[in-house]
Amino acid sequence: MTRTPTVYVVDDDPGALRSLCWLIQQADLPVRAFPSGREFLESYDRAEPGCLVLDVRMPEMSGLDVQEILAEDGIDLPIIFITAHGDVPSCAQAFKAGALEFLEKPLDGDVFLDHVRKALARGTERKRQGLTAALAARMARLTPSEKEVLDMLISGKSLKTIATLSGVTVQTIWKHRLSIHKKMEVDNDIELVRLVAEWTTARRP
Repeated sequence: MTRTPTVYVVDDDPGALRSLCWLIQQADLPVRAFPSGREFLESYDRAEPGCLVLDVRMPEMSGLDVQEILAEDGIDLPIIFITAHGDVPSCAQAFKAGALEFLEKPLDGDVFLDHVRKALARGTERKRQGLTAALAARMARLTPSEKEVLDMLISGKSLKTIATLSGVTVQTIWKHRLSIHKKMEVDNDIELVRLVAEWTTARRP
């Protein structure tokens, strides 16, 4: 199932947070708001594509702190920093760590949304590439026999039919299926079909 890219906005100023979310919603883009970096980090699912609009100066945890934690966790989420108090050291640190943009308030709505759309596109492409690499690694674990069984499983064939076509016992196919589930890191055939569908979609140019 393809996930919809979302704009995550983190700002400790309630008024600014509402304004940013309203602007993004007017552009028909999905948005989620967080009043602190910690709440965002506790809620974010790394599997979700999107981008992050992040205030630089916030109490308890700054935007730069959030960026650092994401990097330490291996989460490659495109970040647009916003600030009312821009300074060269913060800007340099943000870009050095991979930020896409560093914008000063008050924001120009059209310019901001243009950056958001570019960030969403970048985030979607990064997720696609990451998914392709991860699934390729799982697929590489399968033996030739398991790959043949996988093809028949996702086409909807029963274990008995697969066994007949393969010239082996149902017990043998059952063992192959268990091994496939383990190597592909899924719990059942439904998850397996979904994963292979995502793999096929991700490989398309």
